[in-house]
Amino acid sequence: MILIASLRVVSLVTNLGTGMITAWSLGPAGRGTQAAILLGALTLSGICSFGLHTALVYNMKSDPPNKSYYFGSALLIGLIVSLIGVTIGWFALPWILDKFDEHTLLAGRLLTFVVPVSVISYVLNGVLDGHHEFNFVSRLGLLNNFFILCSLSLLWLSGLLTPATAAMSYLLPTVPITAMLAWRATSILRPATPFHGACLKRMFTYSVRFFGVDLICTVSGYLDQFLMVLFLNAQDLGLYSVATTAERVLGIIPASILTVTFPSVAGRSKDDIREIVGITARLTSIVTTSAAVFLGIFAPYFLLLLYGPKFAEAIVPFRILLLSALVSNAVGTFYQMYSGSGRPEIVTVFEAIGFVIAATSMVILIPFYGINGVAIAAVLSAAGRLILVLGGLPAVLHLSIPRLIINWADIKRVFHP
Repeated sequence: MILIASLRVVSLVTNLGTGMITAWSLGPAGRGTQAAILLGALTLSGICSFGLHTALVYNMKSDPPNKSYYFGSALLIGLIVSLIGVTIGWFALPWILDKFDEHTLLAGRLLTFVVPVSVISYVLNGVLDGHHEFNFVSRLGLLNNFFILCSLSLLWLSGLLTPATAAMSYLLPTVPITAMLAWRATSILRPATPFHGACLKRMFTYSVRFFGVDLICTVSGYLDQFLMVLFLNAQDLGLYSVATTAERVLGIIPASILTVTFPSVAGRSKDDIREIVGITARLTSIVTTSAAVFLGIFAPYFLLLLYGPKFAEAIVPFRILLLSALVSNAVGTFYQMYSGSGRPEIVTVFEAIGFVIAATSMVILIPFYGINGVAIAAVLSAAGRLILVLGGLPAVLHLSIPRLIINWADIKRVFHP
């Protein structure tokens, strides 16, 4: 897990490097146009993942003899769903990007063809995570970021860096990375025929149950950008995209831990899951809270140094989003108690309620507070989901809420497991 976290730190550094190149070269408006181009492909990739990653890990853990059939079924379902998604995206983007010129729209449409590749990569990641190949997956994530950094650097040096070419640089490395994932995954587990009736039905059923989580999380994750595209301008969208650096920074440790947590708790008893998730939540919270305080204090220096004075207006939403990220990371950790217990539909309900809170708050706050209103809405949504996820433990899973404050026993357990 330490290696995974270290690799994610390096990945974050490369991400900051790519952000600096696009920020200094394109400015806030250019960054906003780039975000608009990527919006369709990234949203569709998340939605069309259809819960397949989590469902595949769960089924492989709970029914090991048939895991090859689940692998084949996941590939078939992913391909069908992603092609449907590309078709919908092609016709929906002209309405979503109606404020942008035809070149921006065309670039956004063309990049949706990367969606099937992205969805297949989620399935392949599921196979590797199910076999505890976490280090390999993390290394490929780092390699992907280096591909992006090199591509953007070359475009910048050659004078060809535009919002469209920048957006392509972010997505096209998905193709070689997916090829490497396929090589590794198939060397561990060969996919069997996807038409094994019982396994295909079970895979589809569990994917539908987990899909709600992916759908709501994806739509919620890009809701802010959708509404800003509709109500604000490209410059505001560019400023906000820089402010979201807060979420990426604070998400390093929780994301690294959760990569390992779900495969570890899937199929275990509820009491075991409560114990594992409880200590995970306490330890990650103390780290992320410390990081949030540090970043909140030094935000002006951090953002202006990396992105330049044109992005000074991103400082306030950056600080607000630190709080949102802090709460959301805790929520994501406690969600593992529901998913690991085979109740992912409860997470879907919580996320749906959080989505309604966020959407309602943004519609009300954006006209008055602009990008700061978007950030405040994110905090309100995160707080609502935290209340729901903790309250649902005794009400739904019939488990007591884990201890939330870290103590010396937790620290000793880290060094003497």
